Amino acid sequence: ALASLAPALGGIHTWWVGENLVEGMRTHWVGLFRDPNRLAMSLVAVLPLALFSAAIAKRTWVKMLFYGVVAAQMFCIVLTHSRSGAVGAAVAISLFLLRGTGVSLGKGIAAAVALATAVVIWAPQSFWERQSTLAHTTGDASLEGRKNAWQVLGKIPDYAVMAGAF
Repeated sequence: ALASLAPALGGIHTWWVGENLVEGMRTHWVGLFRDPNRLAMSLVAVLPLALFSAAIAKRTWVKMLFYGVVAAQMFCIVLTHSRSGAVGAAVAISLFLLRGTGVSLGKGIAAAVALATAVVIWAPQSFWERQSTLAHTTGDASLEGRKNAWQVLGKIPDYAVMAGAF
């Protein structure tokens, strides 16, 4: 969870300085994380670890450190404008809160409401505009890229068989 601070803060910094933003608004970082969707996906994958670490921490400063990690992860996910990242983060947080261990239901609901309120208040307008396109994917370059990737992945077993790998 702590290691996720590097890409999260890197993505926030990239957005802050406006460094080669994807589509003029979407943050990224370096390497594999030059793709905003991969950056968001990776942060969503470790989001429950940061939440759990904050929930079980005994010392206040450690608890606050992990809540800071969660905030950085969420802020960066929002700045990627990744639609699937936003949905994934909402699902990850919901599932974490529903599991019922480490956080009382009342505290969990309060944390979820606080996080949702922060997103509503601080997310840029461009985030909401991009999220509104979830239902309208015709001609969407991001979706077309995913379709192409799935088509290539579908061909890999054929090529492996032809090459004698199986």
